[in-house]
Amino acid sequence: MKARILIGWELGAGLGHVGMLLPVARALRQRGYEPVLALRDLTGPAAMLADEGIATLQAPVSPIRKYAEKFIAASYADILASTGYDDAVTLQALVRGWLGLLETVRPAAVICESAPVLAMTAKGRVPALVMGDGFSLPPAGGTAFPLFQSDGKPVLAQDTIHQTVTAVQRQTGGAVPETLPEILAGDARMLCTVPELDPYAGDRDETCAGPLAQLPAPTPGPDTAGFFAYLGGDLAYVPNMLRGLNRCGIDGGVYVHKPTADIARDLPRSNFKAFDGPQPFERVIPAATMVVHHASMGTSLAALAAGRPQVVVPRHLQNTLVADCLVRSGVGLRLPRDLSPDRMVQAVNGVAADTAMQDRALELGRDIAARDYGDVAGRVAEACAALT
Repeated sequence: MKARILIGWELGAGLGHVGMLLPVARALRQRGYEPVLALRDLTGPAAMLADEGIATLQAPVSPIRKYAEKFIAASYADILASTGYDDAVTLQALVRGWLGLLETVRPAAVICESAPVLAMTAKGRVPALVMGDGFSLPPAGGTAFPLFQSDGKPVLAQDTIHQTVTAVQRQTGGAVPETLPEILAGDARMLCTVPELDPYAGDRDETCAGPLAQLPAPTPGPDTAGFFAYLGGDLAYVPNMLRGLNRCGIDGGVYVHKPTADIARDLPRSNFKAFDGPQPFERVIPAATMVVHHASMGTSLAALAAGRPQVVVPRHLQNTLVADCLVRSGVGLRLPRDLSPDRMVQAVNGVAADTAMQDRALELGRDIAARDYGDVAGRVAEACAALT
């Protein structure tokens, strides 16, 4: 029987997590292992996984607790607190859920992507490789998780969360970490991003393994200004973004994911091309001179690699941190969520005229390509295999 590798995902939403895990699962299968996925969400990525022939299970997850109407985590510890680490009974239930899956699957090793409970449950029981992008894989060597902002106000002291982890690990017979960040240490770690998009770049000494996604090659932009926009239809500020794009006087293409009825009605009457479905980044991004989006890691990486400036309106904390990384690199313009259509017009036309930003973006794209990260999924699989 082939040795099994259990791959777990607990925190976060969207298809990006499975998008990271799927290349690794394929690479493991090519090396003779049987990957088994334990996912936070089984229905969302169902179409992505339909033809893969990979066993999928439901991961143990906790409802998200919001400590305030506009809850903003001060550090990764606050994310843990809002997902079960603030309560010993809840955390113990999650640990016992993973123990049940470990007993059922009997893996030779586990891979944890945004799966801190699996990582702490596996410690001392099953070899664990912890992987993630910059945001989802904070440094594990310090005494506390770094603050996202210097003036961040934690909702719960990290020492208190560490005490909860200690109590639960003792109750369930697990290894007790000396510090809270140690729960993400694993037996090996792989940081699957580029340093330019790592919000912890100044707080860690790990080397980036590179992105798992296949990225566009850097090319000079077209002679005529044009944009590609990838937007979320469920966001209240997207209609103003679309009105601005419609008025900016620049050609472009827009894909809106899950548009509202009003947006779907208006899109065909717009001055830009409205795409019916997701577009391959390797085709639409090089054909544009800028990318407009919400600063998701995947879109930011693709635009960065292609050498394109970015206009971003972040939707949540991770997007905000990625947007700040783009601004610091001199290749991004961040807009507030309460923007007007006129502000959108000003931003797009400003970036279209900013040859210095365009040059910086192309130079950075060429620098990333020159690093030649190679087969990152294969290296993750090899690192996991080395643990078995």
